[in-house]
Amino acid sequence: MHFSIDRKYFYEKLSVVSRAISVFSPLPALSGICIDVKSDQIILTGSDSNVSIRSTIVRGELNQLDIDSTGSIVIESKYLLEIIRKMDCTMVELELVDYSLVRISSDNGQFNLNGIQSNEYPNIDFSQPTNSFELKSKDLKDIVSQTSFACSDKDTRPVLNGVNFKASNNTLYCSGTDSYRLARKVLPLQINHDSI
Repeated sequence: MHFSIDRKYFYEKLSVVSRAISVFSPLPALSGICIDVKSDQIILTGSDSNVSIRSTIVRGELNQLDIDSTGSIVIESKYLLEIIRKMDCTMVELELVDYSLVRISSDNGQFNLNGIQSNEYPNIDFSQPTNSFELKSKDLKDIVSQTSFACSDKDTRPVLNGVNFKASNNTLYCSGTDSYRLARKVLPLQINHDSI
């Protein structure tokens, strides 16, 4: 993996992706940004296992992207962002030197960071769902207000911290519980069969 790119453009894209990354991640790889360099584009992915953000960089005049070789690596987001932000240059170059050693260089500086091999990063599905339905904002507000009070506010059982939405047979079932009390809202759906 070896590429060079405009520093400001790269920093903006990294900042967007890093919004999904949590400091307290269950997997060490999730504290980093997965950089996947293809022959014609770079795919940046950030996730905290609940929220995931993917950004794609293609060659263009704004980014001056030049890809020499392909590959992928996961780099700790806070270090990567800090280095790219503080570099005083217009172009930055990233190179995978060893299996997990990344060299970040410019005209006036060079940094080496240990990364994590990308095969340790979880496979995140960004495909669009095949079935969908529309819901009025008032109905959604009613569902949340009528079920969320029963949800748990303790982190001992995270599965009980939210409202469960299940659509079946043109009906939306919404349930919230803390294992002592249960709230359920049932709402008929008008499914647009063109979108299914």
